[in-house]
Amino acid sequence: SMPTHSSPRSRDYNPYNYSDSISPFNKSALKEAMFDDDADQFPDDLSLDHSDLVAELLKELSNHNERVEERKIALYELMKLTQEESFSVWDEHFKTILLLLLETLGDKEPTIRALALKVLREILRHQPARFKNYAELTVMKTLEAHKDPHKEGYDNSESSVRKACVFCLVAVHAVIGDELKPHLSQLTGSKMKLLNLYIKRAQTGSGGADPTTDVSGQS
Repeated sequence: SMPTHSSPRSRDYNPYNYSDSISPFNKSALKEAMFDDDADQFPDDLSLDHSDLVAELLKELSNHNERVEERKIALYELMKLTQEESFSVWDEHFKTILLLLLETLGDKEPTIRALALKVLREILRHQPARFKNYAELTVMKTLEAHKDPHKEGYDNSESSVRKACVFCLVAVHAVIGDELKPHLSQLTGSKMKLLNLYIKRAQTGSGGADPTTDVSGQS
């Protein structure tokens, strides 16, 4: 019988020969570029590729306050992964990813902080159930990241900002009640009087008047 010869295609192209030299960052892109009938020849499972990639990204993101450009790229790559259904990868890495992102919210570089918030938002949008055991931690860290330590809203020069602060404090009081009081010790007597006025109005359902005028005159 005639000897079996491999086709030119199979002789010229063998992805197994190149598997060791391909970094985790490039494998998934290469697989997408291959023809459908070649895809099953790729040696590594896609989820394994993602796991390797996530490990590399987490290693990069652990460089807090350093390597700004590299961490930007890592955050963008992580954002892409949030849109893919690689559940095994998220099962393995979610807690580490979350803790690193929450820590990154305190980074000294504003663009890094903003990107970390965007990634958190995307994860929450696509996989909200994973936050069940970390809801309080995530909310507190996110609120802290939005806080400007150099400004007190109730003393802001803009009356609209002061008004918004009053409304926020009234809303918080509606949830936690008198537990809020110890945190208001720095308010002046006039500000505290005004706040109590609007708390009472909210409790009696007579919210009525716009506090802009009242707030603008307080000091």
